[in-house]
Amino acid sequence: LDALGALRRTRIIAEKQKWRLMTFTWLHGGAFHLVINISSMLFIGIRLAQDCGPCGYLSFSVLQYHLQHHLAL
Repeated sequence: LDALGALRRTRIIAEKQKWRLMTFTWLHGGAFHLVINISSMLFIGIRLAQDCGPCGYLSFSVLQYHLQHHLAL
């Protein structure tokens, strides 16, 4: 997972791989975990989009990303 974009402080800072700040959300627990995350995003995303509209889903996704980002660092 490290080669694919997992969160590694040394790679972000020393190697200037800032793109890892966006990819770690999905790459933190192996292939099975990735499949579970994608499945839950699909089912939750469909429900959120139906209930809150596309803007609500986008807002939720951005909030979720920022919470994970700040808790991980």
